Amino acid sequence: MLYDMILPLLQNTILLLAIAMTYYVFPYQRRYKSNLKKGLVGLIVGTIGIAVMSNPFVFGNGITFDTRSILITTSGMFLGFIPTLTTGIILVAYRLYLGGAGALTGSLVVVVTMSLGLLWRKYRLGKDENLDKYISPYELLAFGYLIHIVVLLLMYTLPDNLGQKVVEGVWLSMITVYPIGFLLLSLLFINQRKRTYVNEKMESSESQYRALFESSKTILMLIEPSNGNIIDVNKTGLFFYGWSREEMLKMSIKEINILKSDELQKEIDRCARLEKSFFNFKHRLANGEIRDVEVHSGPISIKDKILLLSTIIDVTNRIKMEKSIKSQQEQITYISNHDYLTGLYNRYFFEVELNRLNTRRQLPISIIMGDANSLKLINDTFGHLAGDDLLISITKILKDTFRSEDIVARWGGDEFIILLPKTSSEVAEQIIDRIKERCIISDENVISPSISLGYSTKLLEETDIYHTLTKAEEMMYENKANESEKVKSEILYSINKHLEENTENFTSELAEAETLAKEFAKVAGLDNPTTKDLILTVKHHHIGVINFPRSIFSKSKNLTQDEWEKIKAHPTIGSRLIQSFPNLSHLHNYILHHHERYDGTGYPTRLKGDDIPIISRMLLIIDAYIAMKNGRKYKEPMSKEAIIKEFNKNKGTQFDGRLVEIFIKLI
Repeated sequence: MLYDMILPLLQNTILLLAIAMTYYVFPYQRRYKSNLKKGLVGLIVGTIGIAVMSNPFVFGNGITFDTRSILITTSGMFLGFIPTLTTGIILVAYRLYLGGAGALTGSLVVVVTMSLGLLWRKYRLGKDENLDKYISPYELLAFGYLIHIVVLLLMYTLPDNLGQKVVEGVWLSMITVYPIGFLLLSLLFINQRKRTYVNEKMESSESQYRALFESSKTILMLIEPSNGNIIDVNKTGLFFYGWSREEMLKMSIKEINILKSDELQKEIDRCARLEKSFFNFKHRLANGEIRDVEVHSGPISIKDKILLLSTIIDVTNRIKMEKSIKSQQEQITYISNHDYLTGLYNRYFFEVELNRLNTRRQLPISIIMGDANSLKLINDTFGHLAGDDLLISITKILKDTFRSEDIVARWGGDEFIILLPKTSSEVAEQIIDRIKERCIISDENVISPSISLGYSTKLLEETDIYHTLTKAEEMMYENKANESEKVKSEILYSINKHLEENTENFTSELAEAETLAKEFAKVAGLDNPTTKDLILTVKHHHIGVINFPRSIFSKSKNLTQDEWEKIKAHPTIGSRLIQSFPNLSHLHNYILHHHERYDGTGYPTRLKGDDIPIISRMLLIIDAYIAMKNGRKYKEPMSKEAIIKEFNKNKGTQFDGRLVEIFIKLI
């Protein structure tokens, strides 16, 4: 019986090769995603199945055997649901059409093996590049055995108890020939699937290469290594060199590179042999300009042809810069040893020098430590750029004070340290006095630079130098605490001096405002503490305009939007700044709200009505009166009648109506 089945099965197997061809044309639905095209695949496979079923081994009347079980199972495994369902319907219909005792059983074989193939596809078919790593031939052979054991079991559904007889007649073929045929066809499918995947990856890679080549912001060029002809150049290269694509593709790299032709060809040959990949050349542009370029080049295979892919970088400006620096190493050393903001030595360099100079020959060794006063105040009020300016001003003073052999360094955020070899404590004290004098006369910043200083001197070789450093630091902090109030007074003085110098009639108007405040407080019935606070607020409420550009003070035309935003910020700045002075910090809320309007349309917080502190409401009236009475660059002075009319007009909107009525009686 086995030998009788071999010839029909061989014929069937040859027909099964047609399904592999179908798989080659319609590879596993990656490209063909519409149901119509999937159905077409199923129609083709179904036609092959009919051909297979038309050349069967006939066991008996109406009972035939062919390789449909292999076909429909592999279809489910590799072609997917719709093609397999279409094939299954065709095969079942054809088997029912053929009729005979095995019609229903044969149809059942199609349905069951189709289902098993689809289940295998769902749970076992994974990524294409990993097929041979996790689906082994042993698994496929075992699955082939499982399929055909199931087919044998289905024979027991034949009518008239024919199942046992049929099983005894075909079981040997079923567990030998069929599984092997199934294995071979499955391996063919897997290999074709992997090949299709590789081809698609190659197509995708070429597409990605093209996209990267054209979109790269770096100059890219493909060169024929045998003669230097330019095969391709990207858009960045066309823009850089100045020729059109048509012009460049007719050129050789030898027309661009100013190196002699034979010498350049030698370099190209070395690159092609992988002996060298980096070059420094000079290239000529379309306008005749010569540019220094770095070229990184190497062989690349494109469509089985070896070309040189060159990445070209314009380094003209870099080379010019490098020529202006003595050496790259000096630059690196400078950066590693200096503070980037001040240009002083950094802490690392200082400690290296401290240990190097800590010798008997350098005694006495003095160390001065300094801490910039009010840096946080300036950072918080005027921004960190203003704080940086303060540190730079102190740096300039220190550089002008010390000798070239002294080591002046930035120790930390606002701390400086100076190492003074062969310097006594008396000289160190004199140096500290000079630093303080230079700070007082400095006029580079709105707030004069100020630094608290301490020192200590090492006299004996056995003294630990870090103990000397610690003593200098302790003295610095002690002096800082003692000088705190004095420093803040100096800062406040500097602010007022700046305002006086940059604001027209500042002193006279401030005196006038203070006098008005005293009288206003009296007629308004304020108690003594509130009266004092009103007078203090009048005196210091302008503090927030300290960082206004000088142009705003003298502008006679309308302010720009940017200038107006700066104006509106000054109550907030003033409120923050005044909190830095303990004896005045309680005024911050009055200063913050002195531009609020009674109707809630003022700034910065849009407070309304009596929610605005009374001192702020009174200050707004005093400021408005002085501005109207004395005039401004953008507005002429007003008469008393006009001022009263303006106050009455804005009662309940800009001003507190009750306070306006009191103030009108006052003036």
